[in-house]
Amino acid sequence: MPTRDFIFCSPETDTEIFLIINRLINKKSPEPDNIGPRLLKEIAAKIVDPLSYLFNLSLLTGIV
Repeated sequence: MPTRDFIFCSPETDTEIFLIINRLINKKSPEPDNIGPRLLKEIAAKIVDPLSYLFNLSLLTGIV
């Protein structure tokens, strides 16, 4: 009998994370950390690898 205590998510690639960042709307206000969409887009090429690692690690371990 299948259990309903988990969800499966496939790992995200660097390319997928990069595309998600570039689809952010520039006119949105930054969050309390003061990092807005425009800044994320400017540094996307440098942060996409660590971001995808952290995101996939979070999916794997279940820790947010």
